[in-house]
Amino acid sequence: MRILYLNEHPVWLYGLPWGFRHLGHEVKIVKKVSKEYLLPVMESFKPELLITVGWVHEYMRAEKRALIKKITRNFSCLHAYWATEDITWLKKWFLPMVKATRPHVVFTINADCIPSYEKEGFRAFHLEFAYNPAYEGCGDEGGGEQGCDIALVANTYNVWHYPQYFRYQSINTLVKPLWDSGYDLLLAGGGWGKVPWPLSKQSKVRNIGTIPFAKTFQIYRSARIVLNLQNQNEHKTQVTSRTFEIMGSGAFELTSRTLAVERLFTHRRHLVMSGSAEETLSLVDYYLTHEKERQEIAANGQREVLARHTYDQRAAYILSCLNGLPKSP
Repeated sequence: MRILYLNEHPVWLYGLPWGFRHLGHEVKIVKKVSKEYLLPVMESFKPELLITVGWVHEYMRAEKRALIKKITRNFSCLHAYWATEDITWLKKWFLPMVKATRPHVVFTINADCIPSYEKEGFRAFHLEFAYNPAYEGCGDEGGGEQGCDIALVANTYNVWHYPQYFRYQSINTLVKPLWDSGYDLLLAGGGWGKVPWPLSKQSKVRNIGTIPFAKTFQIYRSARIVLNLQNQNEHKTQVTSRTFEIMGSGAFELTSRTLAVERLFTHRRHLVMSGSAEETLSLVDYYLTHEKERQEIAANGQREVLARHTYDQRAAYILSCLNGLPKSP
């Protein structure tokens, strides 16, 4: 199948495109949503499937969304949209996006959003994030931070002003207890320079700021424990993409305990989960001094992700959901 992938953000380029290519499909990645750019591509490549993903600048203007709708109809091309920031942005962004572009099928990381899409007349399916085994080579060219006890790669998204969000709770559970306690903690990502907590002279926190996506895997492989934030704990689906990427790369993951994480993975078998600051300190202290157990859990987690949560498996699922779809919704 010829697949046109309309998203150039690095986070999304490494996932589904690889999955489809690994299954033997031809994938072309398009960077711009404009008539001058898209029409020649549609005429020459003749895609059978157009994929749009998430919330990026190229989708924001109304005329661009109208163009996406028009080309899929004019060229009899199936259109699948993946809502990667549900449930938080369901009403503000994703429902307006699908209403404007009219995809033939919608995928969402949160299964509880499916009724909202179906109410608007769309066929919708649940699709979690995954891991690309080709990430193994990412970041190996050197030049990154290495050798820390604990690492976290994440943006804060200025969450200090939104204590009602679970991400705020996740930071307070995983990061705050380690912040000023003398742990060797490496932080990568935006917003950590605005943390509203003081640092004492004994602190060993290092903030290296934002890094290229590929460099995250270098950090995962060099840290003894990798922290991972979660964004919600009210639904049985929806975990962050790093949940799969950390384990897939072979790192030992400590994440927030949520219904969705517990549905997919087992505590102390594939990863470890914390529900409080006290539990975080207990888990960190234990696994920093029990290397064999830490490595066994990391290996189990990696095997589980490679067996069940890779992007070629997600791509195959998408294609299975397209069977029998008419080319007009």
